[in-house]
Amino acid sequence: MYAPVDLFSTVPDKDYAGLLQTGHPGVPKHDAVLTFFNFGKPEVASATGVPAGSVRYDARMPEAVKLKMLEWATLVNLVAQFFGGDVEKAALWFKLPNPLLGNVSPRDMIRFGRYETLRDFIYTSLSENRR
Repeated sequence: MYAPVDLFSTVPDKDYAGLLQTGHPGVPKHDAVLTFFNFGKPEVASATGVPAGSVRYDARMPEAVKLKMLEWATLVNLVAQFFGGDVEKAALWFKLPNPLLGNVSPRDMIRFGRYETLRDFIYTSLSENRR
């Protein structure tokens, strides 16, 4: 269980990676998120559980896809914040296999539908690094 101070640290200070729409911090720039992770429809389908034929990026985008993209953008910005705003370092962290994640990259954790495990890992790591 997280202490109250940690509860509010699950939101980054700002949009370091430029993945959120200006003036609408709760709305991701879908193209930017897809580019950051190098995801196509098959990866998004796998990560969200939405059938590939239903994955779309227009006004009829499934709510599950919208929510996951916001969650992914938030994690990217939290990791970038940890690295002092260095988005390139955060991008590298998401791409490289991580021994603490069973030698799986954070990007692949998302792609395999293991977002919640990755999120909990990041939140715990950030919390431990604040002490």
